[in-house]
Amino acid sequence: KFVRVSAQDVQGKGKMKDALKKAKGGTLFVDEAYGMSGSTAATTELVFQLQKDDCSCVVIVAGYKNKMDEWLPKNEGLFARFPTYLELPNYNAEQLISIGKKFVSGQGFAISTYAADALRKAAEYVTTIPSGTSPAKVAAPLRRLAAATGGGGDDGPLSGGAGGTNGNGISGDGTSG
Repeated sequence: KFVRVSAQDVQGKGKMKDALKKAKGGTLFVDEAYGMSGSTAATTELVFQLQKDDCSCVVIVAGYKNKMDEWLPKNEGLFARFPTYLELPNYNAEQLISIGKKFVSGQGFAISTYAADALRKAAEYVTTIPSGTSPAKVAAPLRRLAAATGGGGDDGPLSGGAGGTNGNGISGDGTSG
């Protein structure tokens, strides 16, 4: 069993305990756990619940390194409860392009040269974004990139036309086998 929650989901009376109960026998994944830094009660509750004998699940707290580095020292019990740290590097542009192409291929489609160019530009842009940047700050430049590469037009890689492609530079029948 895998239960994913955000820091906001576990803030409030009894919410951390409820999340741990749902994950009993499995894993509780707290995404953007540093979000609990604004709630001493949530962090304290997490530490308290983890030291109880009936807490029988693996708990993973995740988030951007710089923000986790600020949150973890706020309660000395966190270091004792989370002695293992794993830092995952960001994908580079080539890895993102490969993931995109595999996803498209896995859906039974082929990506056009035009769409591949737009994918490359987007991947190169995304890899320049500092870790921890709000998605809202990223959306507008990506929309401008899509428009500049024909993404908003009738025949661009992100448009909704008809014919031999699905209108976004991707062709195929939509089946994967």
